[in-house]
Amino acid sequence: TINRRAKEYGSKLKQFLPDCVAGTDADAIIADGTKCHSQDEDRSYHSVQATLGEDTAGDSRSLLDLSINADWDETAAALDDIGAVTDDAT
Repeated sequence: TINRRAKEYGSKLKQFLPDCVAGTDADAIIADGTKCHSQDEDRSYHSVQATLGEDTAGDSRSLLDLSINADWDETAAALDDIGAVTDDAT
């Protein structure tokens, strides 16, 4: 199911992405999320959140983060810690 795949690949991407996006200096951030139904007994849905980074000068986009049931503030702090976004990013 989509739910199972999102959880499985999301955790794999969380391990892989920091090495790929560290120092990308994205100057524009596009974040969005959606909900998908959960098969877990303790929750009715999962929150799937994707964060894209854009280098407007280089006209390129990168997947900076894919999270399941994460807090947006934690995602932002993690991206800041690895230098994935510029200080004045929009």
